[in-house]
Amino acid sequence: MSKTSSHRFCAGSARVILRDVKIGSGPLIDELQVEADRIDIEASHGGGDLSLHNVDLRFAGVISEVNLNNMLSEAQKSDGQGTIRNLRVAINSGRVQIKGHFVKSVMSLPFALDAVPIITNGLRLSLQCTTTQVGGISLPAVLVELVERILLEHLSLDLEDSPLGVTLDSVLCSPGRLTITGRSRPSPPRENKSLTAHENVLER
Repeated sequence: MSKTSSHRFCAGSARVILRDVKIGSGPLIDELQVEADRIDIEASHGGGDLSLHNVDLRFAGVISEVNLNNMLSEAQKSDGQGTIRNLRVAINSGRVQIKGHFVKSVMSLPFALDAVPIITNGLRLSLQCTTTQVGGISLPAVLVELVERILLEHLSLDLEDSPLGVTLDSVLCSPGRLTITGRSRPSPPRENKSLTAHENVLER
């Protein structure tokens, strides 16, 4: 039986700047700065599998208002003539304003909502509506639910399945952009390959 070999690459530190980064179905990240210490990369023979160990990773990313609105435009095109139309976001200091039209039959109601970015379990970034009134008039609950559903489906960033194994620490609203920061999650204990192989033989 041939013995599987692997190759290792180690480095003290590294810094890389990535642009137009897409993670899953989330919004496009305009720029992502990644810094890492104690890098230990192991690749199987032939380069089929690649794994990271003991990496102390930190990152900071920027998501622009332009890219969020581009995603909303594409989503509304695929939705056709939906109930919520002309949906747009404007990122201000500390909050995000959402504008659009609620269309029902012959009625078209313009609306504006405030939202804030929230981080859930360190793994998901999403927008949560904080106002349900316009000019002292309560907006229909169905409108708020529809808007929140669209925001959750199209503007959420989910890092649970990210290959880098990272967690979100903070998000900051400033005019025209969201700035996110995060770090690597603790690495699981390395597997004892010889013991696992022995156990597999005993189980047969």
